[in-house]
Order: sequence, then structure tokens, then C-alpha cells
Amino acid sequence: MKVLVKYLLISILCLGIYTPVFSQQAEKLFQQGMMKEEAEGNLEEAIGLYNKVVNDVSAKRSVRANALMHVGICYEKLGKGNALNAYQKIISEYSDQVDIVSLARRKVQSLKSSTNTKLSTGLISERIEKNLHDDYWLYEFSPDGRYYLYENRINNTHEISICDLQTGKKDSLTTGNQAVYGRDNTLPWGPRWSPNGEKIAYNWGFWGHFERENKIREIRLIDKNGKNKQVILSGPLGEIPNLEGFTHDGKNLIGTMVIQENDQKIQQLVLISIANKNFKVLKNFGNRRASHFSYSPDGKYLLYDKAQLKSEYRDIFVMSMADMKETQITNNNTSNWEPSWGPDGNQILFLSDRIGSNGLYKIAFENGKPIGKPENIKTNLGEDIGMMGISNDGSVFYATKTGRHDIFTIDLDEKFNNKVNKVTQITNPALKASGGLAKYSKDGRYISYMSNPNNSTTNEEADFNLGDKYYINIYDTKTKTSKLLNLDLYINHKAFKYLYHVPSWSYHENKLLVHGKIKENYEGGFFTVDALTEKITPVLTVPDCKQGTDYKLFGNSMVFSKTDKNKIFYSSPDWKDLMEYNMVTKEERSLVHIEDGFWFNGFMDDAETQCIALNRFGQFIADVNTKKVVKVGEKEMGWALGSSKDKKYHYYGQYPNKLTRVRVDGSEPDQEIIFDEYFQNATSYNIMVLDLHPNKNEILLGVGTSSGTDIYKLTNVFD
Repeated sequence: MKVLVKYLLISILCLGIYTPVFSQQAEKLFQQGMMKEEAEGNLEEAIGLYNKVVNDVSAKRSVRANALMHVGICYEKLGKGNALNAYQKIISEYSDQVDIVSLARRKVQSLKSSTNTKLSTGLISERIEKNLHDDYWLYEFSPDGRYYLYENRINNTHEISICDLQTGKKDSLTTGNQAVYGRDNTLPWGPRWSPNGEKIAYNWGFWGHFERENKIREIRLIDKNGKNKQVILSGPLGEIPNLEGFTHDGKNLIGTMVIQENDQKIQQLVLISIANKNFKVLKNFGNRRASHFSYSPDGKYLLYDKAQLKSEYRDIFVMSMADMKETQITNNNTSNWEPSWGPDGNQILFLSDRIGSNGLYKIAFENGKPIGKPENIKTNLGEDIGMMGISNDGSVFYATKTGRHDIFTIDLDEKFNNKVNKVTQITNPALKASGGLAKYSKDGRYISYMSNPNNSTTNEEADFNLGDKYYINIYDTKTKTSKLLNLDLYINHKAFKYLYHVPSWSYHENKLLVHGKIKENYEGGFFTVDALTEKITPVLTVPDCKQGTDYKLFGNSMVFSKTDKNKIFYSSPDWKDLMEYNMVTKEERSLVHIEDGFWFNGFMDDAETQCIALNRFGQFIADVNTKKVVKVGEKEMGWALGSSKDKKYHYYGQYPNKLTRVRVDGSEPDQEIIFDEYFQNATSYNIMVLDLHPNKNEILLGVGTSSGTDIYKLTNVFD
């Protein structure tokens, strides 16, 4: 009976911490289970009663977790391996029940170390942080696995912070710096733990590589409690390296520098002395950038990922610190990145998309060489995944963002009074692939949008000179069906580094104008794509547009002419001219020139004589015939979507989540629609008005949804 009282007290204590009052039915079943377990010794019946509590979704989570704990205890008494399954389920599914999870961990360790219990433990995945704010940029876990570092960018600040998982407390290590997020401000960034977990090094200064006037870069060192800050290196930007991490003994730091050598940007690996506050070059990587550096536990090898030859993909390398010779660990036509050493240094863990989705892999390592082939540990980790380190006990930490991007149409009521009549999702919510950059066809029947159905940018043919494939979907608003075009077309050039150019529809046929590339001779430039027949026709192209080339012979913002089906318009590569090109005569000329540069935003009139231009100074109307440029509004007006059919109103999509209607003659005040209330799961900066229907009071919206970032802990990876 003393034992029964003991377990009752433990159970009541665990329950009381989280929920003093729980359902009477769950309480009754739990008490019956306790009586069966302790008073009668009828363990099988006790397990049945406890499982009823576990499966009761109306019961408090603390009650269910405690019942599951006793399921495990009963199985232990019966000598059955099911006990481990129960404890592992607590760890993976009840991470919010801290005390019970802690007890479950001790139970798992006890079972694993027991010489009398032979159990197959297997991989244990535990979510330890859920829905972290998107403005937390996560970095490393401490060697003991208790703390993690992150950059806090909430409310336009930018501070390095530390989270104590044991207490849940979050503190800023750089409070008082008044850092404001922005490319032209002085910021702390890129924190790294020392091997003993007592100190943190980080970068301070302008975010970038090359020298700019009055821009300073520093590398700083601070205790994990925020005290004893030191400046290790300080100097003009371009003369101070980027911090990459600590050496294995914690006495020095390593960093990288990018220097200009002839016509190339060259990366150097440097060793930074904490004691002497200077650095020296260790290795020259040329124009193939390396990243994610870490020393082996014995300090003999340096691990990193590096760009493949003439490719955007990456492979894993190990360098011997004795002679600086490299050994390639992975070598295939996919990307492999973010490697880490196992606790004893004889295994390497890394991420790879080799099976079409991001997964975690490990490979054995001995005497400076890989052994065997990589072994898959866990698949389908998500599209936005980042490793956060391996603790001394072999626990693996990683973070993943949960989100997607979808296309919607919205019918606006005739009075434009902020009332939405109908919201329709165009992209299929059942599919992993989401969509972006949507446009109406000129008759309004079709909607084109971009989407990669494989959730991977891997070139299927492993020809790295081709680059990423071009995926175009066509949604038919009449049949309510969507079709992925079967195009042997690849991305030739990306606007703003990452984004596709937005394909545009012809006024005269169901054709799209795209900025792409085909296989034959790597021909790249402007093509037309028939949305119904899938025929690809070159318009303005040149050969030999290979992947990795900084290719800018063709501009942006390409559209068809409304008045002449043989003409197209596009911005010049330097953004200063609106160009006209005749696809039949091959004639080309500049229609509008603005020395400050501008984004071509369409025409105000059907005759295509009034060009809408947008730049950092505001909105302008440029007359094609007279060449006169007149400012008509500030840049805050947003992206011009078009005019109403009666030409009385202009519509603007304003970043981040607003549509504005402006009366042309100024006789009415501007009216707005804010979209946040219609998309509760969307991040406010990720709702973008994409297009205005040509014939109806309807718009296209791109909506990015996110539930934040989750952090996971994997155990038994190296068992």
C-alpha cells in the first residue's frame, strides 16, 4: 500500500502542475487503473484502463501523458518491450508536459543501459519548440543541448538572443546596441558557440563583403550570460573576415574573406587568433564558395560544404589540417549541404535532396576517408530546413519552417466598401506544390502561375548548364481545372536573384511571353509558349546561355503589345529604357528613357502611348511620342494593376497587404481593402496583389501562409 500511495502522490503532483481540475471520467478511469496496477497487481487490466484515458481526446493533455507513463511502467513490470514505445511516444507527442517528458527520458536511458533488456530503440524525434516567430533567425545549440542562439528581428530590431530550454527564458546578449534591421545598418549576426559552451563569438557591423564608405566590421566575443564582451578584430569592411566558428580547442576562430582577384571574387579561409587579435590565410577556395565549417573533435580535419564545379549545387568536403588537402565526401548530381561531425568524429551527418526531398544522411569516416555509402536517417524534413548542431550526447537539432504559398481570386463588391463577396483558392491545397506569380489571360478565362510539383529545384537531366526547370500551370476558370504544361524549358535569368520573371499573356492568342532557355545550344532569352498546344517559339534569343553565367543581355518586365500582335515591350538590362521589339521585322528601339532607372508598369491607355513608370522617387507617366515624363504620385502608391473598364479609377497593389483604388480626376478620396482579416494564417508581409481581372471586379492574390518555425531534436542517430 505504501507503494500505491507513493505512485498516487507522484501522479497527482504531475497532474497538479499543469491542470488541477480534469474530466471526472478521466480521473475515475485513472484511479481505477492505479488500483488495478498497485492494489491488485492486475497489470493487463490497468493498461487497458490507462489506454482509455490516453485515447480520450477530451481529457487534459497532462492526464493523458501521465496515463501513458503508467502504461510504460506496467509494461516494464511485465518485462515487455512495449514500455519503450510508451516512453518514446510521451517524448515525441507530449513535449509540452515538461516533468513527465523528463521522467520518460530517464526511463528510456535506463532501458537502453540495462544489460537485462535487449530492445531496439530506433530514432526518436521530438519537437521541442513550436511556431517560433518568423523573425527569429535560428543558429546553433550549445554543446550540452540546453541553449540555442538566434537573431531576434521582431519589431524591426536585430539582437542576438539566447534561449534556455530548461527554464524557457529568452534573453538578449546584445541589448543596448539599438540595432535596427536593414542592409545599411550596423548589426550583430552569425553567432557561434565555443566548444565548452561558455562563450559566444559573433559578427558585428555592416552585412556584406566589400568595402563601402564608413562601414565597419568587427568580430566580438561574449560570455553566455552576456558579460565580458571583447572585440577580437575591428576594421573597414572588406578587411575583416566573416566569422565561421571556433577551432576544436576553442583557442582560435575561423572565418572567410571574399577578395577581388582580377575579374573574379575569391573566397579565402582564415585562422583568427583570439589571443593576438590577428588572422592569417589558411586556404584559397577560388570562386567555389565553401560554408558550414566545423572541426573534427581531434582537430585533425575541417568539414564543410562547397559549390560543385559550374553548378549551384553543393557537395561535402573534408580538409586535412596537416597538409590542407581536400577529400570529397559526396559526389552526385544533387545538392548536399550543412555537414556536422558525430560526437566521436567517425561519422558525418549532412542534408541532401538526393531523392527529391530534403533528408538527413550520415556516412562513416575513418583515417581521412569516407567509408561506404551515405545512409538515410530521416526523409521529408521540409523545404525550408536548417541544421542547428549536434550536442555532446549525440542529439541532433534542426529547424524547419511550416508554410506554403497559394493563389486566390477575390470578387470585390460594386461599391468597393471593403466587403469581400467570394474568395476562391486556385492552387490545390491537397498538393505539396504551391504557386506564385499568377496572371490572368487577357480574356480572363485562364490564370497562369508558377509551381514546382516535385518540391525540388534539382535538374532532372543532371545537366547543370541548364539550371532549374520552368514550371508553368494553367488554371481554367470555366472548367475549374489546373494543368501543368509539359515544357522542355529552363530558367535563363532570375529577377532579384531568386524570383522568376512573371510570364505575360498575349492580347491576341493564348500565348505567354517568358524569359527562359531551351536545351539546344543552351539558347536563352525571350520565348512564346502556347498555353493550349505547349509549343515553344524563340522570339529574341542568343546561344550558349549556360548556368552560372551572369547573363544580362535581355531585360525584364516583358509584355505583349495590345495594338500589334507582332510586337513586345520589355525593360532594358540597366532598367533605364522601355524597349519595343518587332518579332517579324526584328526591329528594336527605345520608347522611353529615364536616367534614374524605372520599372515598366504597363500603359495607361489602349493606344500604348502613356507608359507607367515606377522607381525610388515615385510614380511617373512617360509619353512615348513627346518623351515627356511627369510625376503623378509617390512610390508608396504601390504597384499599378490597371484601370477600371470606364477608366475612372486606377488600382494599386500596395505592399504588404493592401489594395487601393484611386479616382483619376481626384473627385473621391482613395479607398482601400486590407486583406489580413481574410487570411488569418498568412504572414502580414506575405499577401501580394498580383493582377486585376480584365473584365470583372476581381483580383488575383498571392498569399503566403506560415505557422512559424519548429525545432526538432533527434536521438539515437548514432547508435
